[in-house]
Amino acid sequence: MKSLFEVAISQAVLYAVAIKALWIIGILGIGFATIYLFLWLVARGLSSVDSSTHIRIIMGKVIWYAGLVVIIINIAHVLGFDLSVLLGAAGVAGVAIGFASQTSMSNLISGIFLLSENFLTIGDEIICDSVDGVVESIDLFSVKVRTHDGKLVRMANERLIKENLTDVSYYSTRRAQIAVGVSAYESLEKILDIIDTVVRNNRQATTEPRYSVVFESLSSSAHHLVVRPWAQHKSFIAMENNLILELHTALVAAGVKPLYVMRSK
Repeated sequence: MKSLFEVAISQAVLYAVAIKALWIIGILGIGFATIYLFLWLVARGLSSVDSSTHIRIIMGKVIWYAGLVVIIINIAHVLGFDLSVLLGAAGVAGVAIGFASQTSMSNLISGIFLLSENFLTIGDEIICDSVDGVVESIDLFSVKVRTHDGKLVRMANERLIKENLTDVSYYSTRRAQIAVGVSAYESLEKILDIIDTVVRNNRQATTEPRYSVVFESLSSSAHHLVVRPWAQHKSFIAMENNLILELHTALVAAGVKPLYVMRSK
């Protein structure tokens, strides 16, 4: 049989374990409740100032991970871990990791610049170097882009800062360029009247900004024109496709044999 001393020790140990367990449960409950409260408050505050989606996502991640760190530190303190030793080791390790991960730090700083400029948002169509696609996510270290052929490209933030970055969908309207080639024997006035009729009757082409026509080259054998209509970004591709077909059809119907009607860069 156990002695009274052993029984008392066992009960004391169980009591201490129970107290620590209650402390840990309390820390977890209060900690996660506080995190969700902060997330709700920040989300409400950012929505009131009409902030972009990616800023809300980044702020949510910062609050979540910072809250987890605070919870872990408090639990470690309850369990009796010496945090000063851990923090000292973490400091030494942090310096070593900092020297070894200069690229990551550069991407982090570039990501902060991108967020501060508020240039990109999720859903924007961008062109950077050889990458052309839609922004799927914006993180502190990288931006993920879904290309038009269904590939996911992870682009380092440093690259976006250094390269020429084009946000195709930044403005609500976008201008197309449609090249039209006709024989030099055709009347330019007649060609311009056909173009004007087709563009004005196209429902997707905007009246403001108004379309323009540029004479690319005029020679004794052929005339090369570029039609520049505008459209809302969401209907840009449809407008471009329809105008190419409508211009070709209208020219043929008017007795004009076009050399070509095509997209122009």
